Amino acid sequence: MIRHLKRSMQHIFKQLLHYGRLSHVQIAQYCRLPLKQVKTGLAALIQLRLVHHYTTYRGLSTYEADLDAAYALVRLGKITALASTRLGPLGGKIVEEIALQGSLPASQIASRINDGLAEGEKVSILKINRILQTLATDGFLRNMRPSHLQILHDTEQDIDFDLRQRLGTNARAKGKKALQEHAALVHAEMEKHCDYHLNPQWFDGLGESENGSATTQQADIHVCVDFNVAVRYLREAQVARIVERALSPEAGRVARAVMEQIDFAPPLPDHLTDSLRLPMPRTLLFSKLRDSLKRTAPPPTSNGVSHSNGHVSDSPLLNGIDHEEDDGMDRLSFEASLSMISEGPFPFPSKDPYTSTWSVDALKVSRWLRDKEIDTLINQRIGTIGLRVKRMLADKGKLEEKHLQDLGLLGAKELRQTLAQLATWGVLELQEVPREPQRQPNRTIFLWFFDPEKAKTVILGDLYKTMARLFQVLQRGRELLKGTFEKIARAGDDSNPEEYLIGEERTAFLHWRRKEMWLMGEIGRLDDSVALLRDV
Repeated sequence: MIRHLKRSMQHIFKQLLHYGRLSHVQIAQYCRLPLKQVKTGLAALIQLRLVHHYTTYRGLSTYEADLDAAYALVRLGKITALASTRLGPLGGKIVEEIALQGSLPASQIASRINDGLAEGEKVSILKINRILQTLATDGFLRNMRPSHLQILHDTEQDIDFDLRQRLGTNARAKGKKALQEHAALVHAEMEKHCDYHLNPQWFDGLGESENGSATTQQADIHVCVDFNVAVRYLREAQVARIVERALSPEAGRVARAVMEQIDFAPPLPDHLTDSLRLPMPRTLLFSKLRDSLKRTAPPPTSNGVSHSNGHVSDSPLLNGIDHEEDDGMDRLSFEASLSMISEGPFPFPSKDPYTSTWSVDALKVSRWLRDKEIDTLINQRIGTIGLRVKRMLADKGKLEEKHLQDLGLLGAKELRQTLAQLATWGVLELQEVPREPQRQPNRTIFLWFFDPEKAKTVILGDLYKTMARLFQVLQRGRELLKGTFEKIARAGDDSNPEEYLIGEERTAFLHWRRKEMWLMGEIGRLDDSVALLRDV
């Protein structure tokens, strides 16, 4: 994931992952590099958001690698493709440029984009800033502040200490109410300190003229790519696909509109406010849902020439039907679709019987998607019998083998084989309940049970290992074709590299291209499973 960095920066990042938090002097000792080179490498890694830092009041600076930020680089291609699909190639190029630089001042994005284009392909600054506004509105970009580059745990401890000093709170107070109130204050201060909200209107003044200067507020804006946007769109697409397959296309559109109403703001990785990190149910507003349905409405069909039906009028008539107000749904149709979704195996929408308002629970959505993904992976690896056993244990709790056999109508041999496979994988666990102190096997009850969190951890470990092996295959393949890639780099044109190759070298390169596309597709598919299990 960091192969595009310089070798010294790779070494610094690996040492930080291995040893944990270190000072720049310790990094220089472990890496056996000059101190000046270490400082330069750390500055570049901090700009790329791969390393966080913290400076004490005594001036001692320490550094810590951010493995989650390094993993987010896997999703760069998905986010770039998603931006290109929604906003065209220019939107994808803007997202890619910002991601490769870590963060960029808003006033410099247009110039950097135009510097990489040919003379006849230059884009106006006004157009670029309109795309930036759309990217900020859709959640692709976020505000970058110096506090986002600091180690959050130490920042939280400083805020906790300052609040206790300012408010006179006793550090040894053990009252439950006092601790909850103090934790709420710390959480509020952390949200202010680490606010990443980006107002799309901040880009207005940057595109007025070619030589126009930015205001002081606009010059201070640094934007970066929010990699969580890939998870948000994956969640919407996954829920809509499952609902559409189970019910109808209209219900799938309603489900996607409901998912768009959830504010995808991942909780702060703090340690004092664990009880405040659960998302609250979100009340659904009909006006926002109707706007979402209009955006996802399919285009109306036509039966005439040039997409018309021969009706000479200014009204948008197709096939004799006025489709001007047909993009959304009325309230009754919307509530009927929501009722149909809530009555099915979809626990996240709920209706208040007193106020007749609908709400969506983000926590239920994440748990439901997690269970669905676990079911899919168990079915692919073990089979339908393993999936049936898992569902029985998740529904009934701890059961003996004979009870599983009776409930599932399974044979003893195939049930034991399935239980052994699931236990070897780590998805199921066995609990021994002795009837006597001697703990004899014939006087012991063996209960099988399913723990969702334990199963999620085990499956995530397997997914990480598989992705690491695929990356190793990619790296090994590039090393074998190192000479070919150097020849292409010397040619200076990467658009059609096979033109510079002939014979067996060209055949080997094309074969590797197909294999590389397959490997990257597998990595993307595995990343979707990781996102559904970990990040949704």
